[in-house]
Amino acid sequence: MALPVAGSVPIGRRVRKLLEGEVETKTEENAMHYPLRHGAGLVGVCLPLMLAACASQPLPNEQLAVGKSAVDAAQTAGAAEYAPLELDAAREKIARASTAQRAKHYEEARRLAAEAEVDAELARAKAGSQKTQQAVDELNASIRVLRDEINRNSQATPQ
Repeated sequence: MALPVAGSVPIGRRVRKLLEGEVETKTEENAMHYPLRHGAGLVGVCLPLMLAACASQPLPNEQLAVGKSAVDAAQTAGAAEYAPLELDAAREKIARASTAQRAKHYEEARRLAAEAEVDAELARAKAGSQKTQQAVDELNASIRVLRDEINRNSQATPQ
């Protein structure tokens, strides 16, 4: 087999070795570098994807703030007096959500904060309902007193 003359046609080192019959096999040294050379491309592709996946999981700070705000609103609405069980459940879930966030269990923290928000809204609604019912009962009692007074006055005055 006639080899090209050096300088007439540029030939790569591996091609020249192949043409000369020297087949390069993977030695231990080549095997050690092989994964690094080809793995670098894989890491270059996978690393940004993994970082993007992490970036798509935002911290549950906003959900926790909304849940805490709902608990505060329920407390202000009188839930401690009228709906203590629901308010306690909301407080407990907010505490668990904060613990989960500190442990970097963001999905669990987000879920617990959302549940706390719902429990707090229920407590606020129950408190509002109980207050309204109490006001209705007081008005009905006042109406009853006024009717009794009217009936007494109408019976006491001769016509």
